Amino acid sequence: MRTQEEIYAALLSTVVGYKERVIVLLRSKGTATLAADKFRDHMAENLYADKLRATGTNPDFVKLTTGAWVFFIACEDLEPDDEVGHPDLVLWPTEGGDYAFVKHREWKQIRANQSSPWRPIAVAPAEPEAEGSVWDRLQGKDEIG
Repeated sequence: MRTQEEIYAALLSTVVGYKERVIVLLRSKGTATLAADKFRDHMAENLYADKLRATGTNPDFVKLTTGAWVFFIACEDLEPDDEVGHPDLVLWPTEGGDYAFVKHREWKQIRANQSSPWRPIAVAPAEPEAEGSVWDRLQGKDEIG
């Protein structure tokens, strides 16, 4: 994902459809509040304004009524040992600006072992996990029956 539209569409699907908690690592410092505001606008444009909670004391943190949330922060400002709630995924860019979802625990391990805050190209993107029980997920994948 490279464009803002692609990123916001993927975020919308992940937090509304899968109710995931996501950290978005931004390539530029000082843009977190603007990115959060644009994501709120994107949700409203796509008729999901009713899922937004009121903006709290941190405008870089977008909370939804479903329990999902998105936190925007500059890539260079977040260390792997920093605690930011209990996210499921990290939207992590390469140095060239290609974004991909990575499981939080995987991000912490990889990031702790490298000096650069950017995602190595070799790291495979993660897929959000489906809701429901294991039985529901298996039925959804047509692995049973």
